[in-house]
Amino acid sequence: MSSILHIADDVLEPWPLLIRDFFGRWTAVNLEPGEMLHYEGAKMRHCRPTILRGAWYANAFLHFSPVSWNISADDAMAQRFNVADFALSFLSL
Repeated sequence: MSSILHIADDVLEPWPLLIRDFFGRWTAVNLEPGEMLHYEGAKMRHCRPTILRGAWYANAFLHFSPVSWNISADDAMAQRFNVADFALSFLSL
């Protein structure tokens, strides 16, 4: 389980987090200061494929895994995706 708490920012435009759900659909999420997002970060692809247009963006992150979770660090890394492949799929949305 992953959580993002958006603390504050100084941006010219929203800087969305994209999350791919279990059906392959991408959703853009814009957080306002004080809002928190919970999602399955180890299983759901997520990124910010656009450039930050502004001075700064402050988040706090929390990651939780149950004691019985049996995915090794190597397995988790194997699930990572190629950024170039993602960029191509994002541009085709």
